[in-house]
Amino acid sequence: KGGYSYLVSDGEREYVLKQIHHEPCSYYTFGDKLAAELHDYDRLCQAQVPMPRMLDVDRDQERILKEYIPGPTVYDLVKQDALDPIYVTQARELSLSLERKGLNIGGQKEPLFVVAIDAAKNQVVLGPRSALSCIQVSAIDLNLMVSENSPLLKGPLDAHIRLGHKGSPARILDLESGSIRVEFETPQFAAAPGQVLVLYAGDGVVASAIIDK
Repeated sequence: KGGYSYLVSDGEREYVLKQIHHEPCSYYTFGDKLAAELHDYDRLCQAQVPMPRMLDVDRDQERILKEYIPGPTVYDLVKQDALDPIYVTQARELSLSLERKGLNIGGQKEPLFVVAIDAAKNQVVLGPRSALSCIQVSAIDLNLMVSENSPLLKGPLDAHIRLGHKGSPARILDLESGSIRVEFETPQFAAAPGQVLVLYAGDGVVASAIIDK
C-alpha cells in the first residue's frame, strides 16, 4: 500500500530499493508514508525483531535502500508445497514477543495472531488471542517411556507443550501406535504444530510426541 520494492545491484551486491508512492487507496488512509516507514523500522529495531537492515534513505526522492537476503519466500514455499509447520510456530512466537512489547500487527486495538497457514489458498489466517486457545491436542511420532498398559498413563499427567511452558494437568484420551490425543483441564494458549508435547508423571517423563493439530 505504501510503495513498490525493486531488486537492484551496484555490480557487486544486490539490494532492495523501496520507492514510496502516493497512489490512492480506497480502504486505507495514509499520512507521511516515509516518516511512518522510518518510525516503524526504529520501533521494530528497539523490539529486537530480526529483519533486513535499512542501509540508506533518500528523503527527497522518498526512497529506502535495504539489505537483500536471498532465499525462497513464503510464496515460493507454498507453491512447492514445502512450507514447514515450524513457520507457524515462529510467527506465533514473534506475535507474542511483539505483544509483550506493546506492539501488534493489523492496526487493531486488540493484537492479532497467526492462527493458521492455508497453503492451498496461499493465505495466512489471523485472529484474536482467544482463537489460539485449545482444550485438546493431537500428536504424532509418539515416544513412550513406559508400557502402553502402565497405570501411569491412566491417571492425570503434567503436560508441557513447548519450551518454557509451565505445564498443565491433562489426561490421555486416545493412545494408538505412533500417535496420542490429550485433553487439558483448562484451555492452553498457542499449542502449535511442530512443537513437542511432553507428558510427566511426577518428575518422570512418560511420553513425548510432535503436535500436529
